[in-house]
Amino acid sequence: MANYTRETTVGEILKDPKAVEVIENFSPGITKNPAIKMVKKFKLEKLTRLPQVGLSEEKLDELLKEINEG
Repeated sequence: MANYTRETTVGEILKDPKAVEVIENFSPGITKNPAIKMVKKFKLEKLTRLPQVGLSEEKLDELLKEINEG
C-alpha cells in the first residue's frame, strides 16, 4: 500500500481498494456517492475546508493513519 498524505488526491485514494475499504468503514457509502466525481482532483487536505464534507483535520489524520497502517 502506498504512503498517503494530505497532499494525496481523492482520485489516487479511490484507485486503492484497501484505502477505499478503510474510507467506507469510516463513512459508509461515501465512495459510491456520485458527488465524489467532483472532488477527485482535490487534495485530501482541501476536503477539511469544505463544511459539507464534514471532515475535520483530526479525522483526516486518523483516516490517513489507518489507511497507511492497513
